[in-house]
Amino acid sequence: MNIQELLNRELSFEEMNQILNDLMGFRCNIPSDSSERFYVYDCEGNICNFRKYIGMKALNKLSNILLLKEKIDEERGELRGRYDIQRSIKQVLGIN
Repeated sequence: MNIQELLNRELSFEEMNQILNDLMGFRCNIPSDSSERFYVYDCEGNICNFRKYIGMKALNKLSNILLLKEKIDEERGELRGRYDIQRSIKQVLGIN
């Protein structure tokens, strides 16, 4: 699988939860069916309005989770967001 395929692969709720936790200390609920609402919680347990940051893009793709992290980091004044994301991806892929 190349990088493009990895970034655009559809994730399960469990995978989304794990990636949100690993990258940002965030988490999401894991709906049991399509009628249950999907939420993302920040590191303090508050609901994060992720659509405010990335519009209607679904978080079921790694690329959109990374975009969310970048936007939240920028809002917090952490201008290293994009660099940190690139570093995190390299670590996950085992690239120094």
